[in-house]
This record gives sequence, structure tokens and C-alpha cells, in this order.
Amino acid sequence: MEPGSFRALFSQIDMIERAMETDSVDLWTIRRTARKHITNLFALPNVVLVSIGKKETGGKTLDQWAIRVGVRKKRDMPRGQQIPSTINAVLKDGLSGPQISTDVELFEEMPKAMGLMGGHLLLSHDNEEGVLFVVSTSNGKKYAITNAHVVTDVDQPGISGKVAAFDRVDNRFEEIGSVVAATPLLSTAVNDLDAALIEVNPGIPVSRRRIVDQDQPVVAFDYFRA
Repeated sequence: MEPGSFRALFSQIDMIERAMETDSVDLWTIRRTARKHITNLFALPNVVLVSIGKKETGGKTLDQWAIRVGVRKKRDMPRGQQIPSTINAVLKDGLSGPQISTDVELFEEMPKAMGLMGGHLLLSHDNEEGVLFVVSTSNGKKYAITNAHVVTDVDQPGISGKVAAFDRVDNRFEEIGSVVAATPLLSTAVNDLDAALIEVNPGIPVSRRRIVDQDQPVVAFDYFRA
């Protein structure tokens, strides 16, 4: 992929998710709340995923962030086993904050909790390790961005393949997708651009513009400075 194509793609990514707050509760408060309640939510029958995303109603995506709860089947549950419609926000000081809506989502395949995000350790097709920079979406597909030298073979230009990420919950690498574009690299010169695009498998949820263990989302980055 030529640098101009990367510019166009990153311009699309830069327009995604500009609204970073909802009802005065920022996304990291929502994530903190989800993590605080994740054990109780997973204890409910039928729950297979706890993540964060825009609330959906009647097939339409609303401009409202929610704790998304994935289930194998949508069905009526007895009192005490129902997913709550709202959850009290957990603030940094541990106190309760405003109510955060939940959104029930149907998953036919078993997904991973909390989603793929920047900072996850990657493993290339030829067992080279590196770090995922950021994850976002474009035209309905999910993409992860990393360095080309991590996921492509510099000595054999253009050769790349499947990529795995380290799952800190299960303590192992699991396949997340395949490299679909990468800038060419020269082994005998300084490379001004070193970027690769991984198309994430459909069954893997992502936490867009988020970095592992960081409280601030990625809002911009300089990808042309050597």
C-alpha cells in the first residue's frame, strides 16, 4: 500500500469516534465500571461477552455509549438472572456515579471479553514479536495497526500472513487476523514509513482507540516522522 493510501485510511480512522463522552461519563469510566461488574455479569446464565460500544435499538446505532453484554440467545430470564438495564458508574475514587445503560447483543460464536486494543503483544507468522499500536474500524471492518517490520519479512519483501495476539486472561497467543497491507521496507536503508494493517477476524471484539492499562484514548498520532 502506498503512503497516500495509508493517509486516506488514517484520515477515515481519525474521523471515527470523535464523541468521547456520554452523559458526563467518559469511556474509561464506562470501561472501569464494566471491569468492576464483569464477574457478576458473567455469572448470569447465557452471558458470553462484556464489552463497550454504542447502544443499538431496532437495528439503528444510537449516539450513546453503553456496556454491551453478549448472550448466546435472547430470551426471557427469571427475576434475579436478568441483565440490568442500567449499572451505576464506578468513578476513579470508587464512588458511584451516574447510571450507565447496558445493551444486550446476540453472539453465535464465543468472543473474547473487553476486546482487542493497542498495547497487546503480537506474534507474526514467522514468530517475530511486536506491539499492536491501535485498533479501529473502517467501512464495517475492524483493523489493527502495527509496524511492518513486526509482521512482514524484511529479507523477503511482501511476505506476511496470519497474526496472533497475547491473551492475558488465558496466558497464550491466539490468532486475530491477517496482514492485508504493509509499507515496503528496505534492509539496506533507513525507512521513513513502517506501518502494516491487520484485518481483524469478525468474531473478535475490539476496543477502538484504546491502549491497555491507560486512562486516555488515542485521539491523534503522527505516522510519517522517521
